Amino acid sequence: MYRILVIDDTHAWNKLVGWHLAASGFKIDSASSCEEALAKLRHARPDCILMDFNLPDGTAVSLCAAMRLQEKVPLPPVIVISADPYMEITAYKDCLAQRFLLKDRNTFNLLPDVISEVIRTDAFPAHKKTKENTENDEDK
Repeated sequence: MYRILVIDDTHAWNKLVGWHLAASGFKIDSASSCEEALAKLRHARPDCILMDFNLPDGTAVSLCAAMRLQEKVPLPPVIVISADPYMEITAYKDCLAQRFLLKDRNTFNLLPDVISEVIRTDAFPAHKKTKENTENDEDK
């Protein structure tokens, strides 16, 4: 059973996604802010992170950067969701996300398969940056 951290500030979306993923066999942790997500990551390591792009105390970009600084091991795969299709390039380029999904009514049906695929293949090694090699990159 895969553990998924769902990060979204819309309570209804968080609940619906959590319910849908739990019904598909995933174990769900949820957070509604960057701060809460970072705290959850200090206590439990998910197999995948599903995050909304815009959060009340930051964006997926700032949260991914903070997670990389906080974690001493490679991050799990990240999937960014947003109702704004223009965030897709930023999700891949700046968040180093493995996938971007447009937040709409069809997203619920896609999530279980997309999450399973991302975890299984973990095809994009960009998320493998940790605090140590991020600092090394900055020194260059």
